[in-house]
Order: sequence, then structure tokens, then C-alpha cells
Amino acid sequence: MHFGRTRVDCGVEEFADVLCPYCGQTCEIVIDTSLAKQRFNTDCEVCCHPFEIVAECEAGEIVSVEATAD
Repeated sequence: MHFGRTRVDCGVEEFADVLCPYCGQTCEIVIDTSLAKQRFNTDCEVCCHPFEIVAECEAGEIVSVEATAD
């Protein structure tokens, strides 16, 4: 039996890896590239601390993504 994530290609969503600002572990997040600028909170998959994501996108691609302590 295989457990894991199923990725669905929606055309505007891209996956990005960020480092948790609390524990330093890599977390995979989904960015909606149809939005030029976005800011949202998410929780670390490892330590469960909330942190903020700030992302900028152009033409369906991620230009920059940053994770900061909330």
C-alpha cells in the first residue's frame, strides 16, 4: 500500500519548498500563481507552529517565496 500526496495539475498552482522559521524543516506549500502577490499563514508540518508566507508570481510562475515567523 502506498501513502503519500496526490498532486493535481490545476494549471495555476505550483508547489514550493520553504524552511520553517521555527524548526528549520522543509515544508511543501502550494502557491496560486494566478495572483501576483499574496500573503497567508500556514502551519509547519513538523512542529505545528504557524508562520507567514509571502509570495510573488508572474506569468504563472513563482518569482519569490518567503517564510517568516508569525
